[in-house]
Amino acid sequence: MKERNLLVFIAALVTSMLLVVSIFVRLFVWFDMNDYGQFASISYYTLIIPTALLWLGWYLNDLKSAAFSSVLLTVCLYFHLENIGVLSGTPILVSTYAPAIKTTYVLNLILVVAGVVLGFVAYYFPKFKKTEI
Repeated sequence: MKERNLLVFIAALVTSMLLVVSIFVRLFVWFDMNDYGQFASISYYTLIIPTALLWLGWYLNDLKSAAFSSVLLTVCLYFHLENIGVLSGTPILVSTYAPAIKTTYVLNLILVVAGVVLGFVAYYFPKFKKTEI
């Protein structure tokens, strides 16, 4: 059995979880109400390419695809951080749905940051040499 990179696998798993959360959030009642779904969640179609690249990079043991998908996830993170006002109340939220919207935003934020960090660490980690004293 071929030995593969565990960090790329974990990054692909985290990004897949983010994709599933982004698809699952579309089922909620508040998603289309006042564009709350646009504020709280990343669009699922922007996560398909990084997820596919990470899984292909893990299967083919290619670290460059992990770096490229981390760059794409960084762009997603930038656009997701533009909606940080959801946490402070800049868009006025309906009080019934506010906890769900804020929780979805934070969950997406944590998963995107974890995917970016794990992808970059998986790319740069093999380049470090172990020094023996």
